[in-house]
Amino acid sequence: MVDIRQLVYFVGVIDNGGFTAASRALNVAQSALSHNLQSLEYEFGKALVVRHSRGIKPTDAGLRLLDHARGILAAVDTARSDVRGFHEEPVRTIRLGLPRSLCALLHDRFVSDWSARHPKIHLQVSEQASSVAVRQLADSLLDMAVTASPVEASTMVSEGLLQEHLCAVVPAELGPSFEPIRLAELAELGLILYTLPYVGRRLVESAARYNSIDLSVVHEINSVDLSLKLVEAGAGATVQPYLSLVHYNGPALIRPIVAPNIVRRLSLVTPRFAQPHAENEEFRAYFREALNAELSRLQSRGLLELE
Repeated sequence: MVDIRQLVYFVGVIDNGGFTAASRALNVAQSALSHNLQSLEYEFGKALVVRHSRGIKPTDAGLRLLDHARGILAAVDTARSDVRGFHEEPVRTIRLGLPRSLCALLHDRFVSDWSARHPKIHLQVSEQASSVAVRQLADSLLDMAVTASPVEASTMVSEGLLQEHLCAVVPAELGPSFEPIRLAELAELGLILYTLPYVGRRLVESAARYNSIDLSVVHEINSVDLSLKLVEAGAGATVQPYLSLVHYNGPALIRPIVAPNIVRRLSLVTPRFAQPHAENEEFRAYFREALNAELSRLQSRGLLELE
């Protein structure tokens, strides 16, 4: 049976024109090279080299073996490079949907630490509105999602994460900052709200109806950033969940809404009949740990309540 080392020695002897030079080039004793060549000639039943005064040269059979040997050794080198450079694909992917506020809150370590601990489990995070996330969970496009939308209990499992208060963002002259503002007082301002069926809009309208308060909606804007810019320009006031505002440092003022308090509940939702995976359960615990760590760094001002 021919092995790779025998082919390396054979090619080395031919390329170096003899045993002495090959011995130096390959750092192998001449006797080992000579024995190797004899073994190959016995294996193939052919003389592979002709010895002469200046060294050796291959026979016709030796030239044919030389071509094969070079091809085999090149293939081995290619295989070695391919395997060494190969990065094993993840065993599976966890697809997570998050609202914009949590995407902004979670540190980049949330993704990188998980990947370092579980290199074979790819984490795919997408920013999704709650209503969209619920539909994607139902269509098996997400494995889990944080949502403020109510879910159908028969098809989804919902694990409460936290409750956050909705806050008004008002022009700078309507201060002081973080002074509570009554919903009736807020309703007298022109409001910049998300469109239906966004959860925040539904919560505000429900609270207003229950308390017989008329709202004046002057703009419907499905963007936190643009809504804040309009407030700063004096175009009205907006209502946002507290977590959407924790990094805001513009001139407008944040004021918690009271009378009544308006609270949004965030839950981690998974399909009830999805195939169980131990990795999913481990990720749920990891996600809650990472979220709680970020929340502990915030000045919650009583506007966040963990569940």
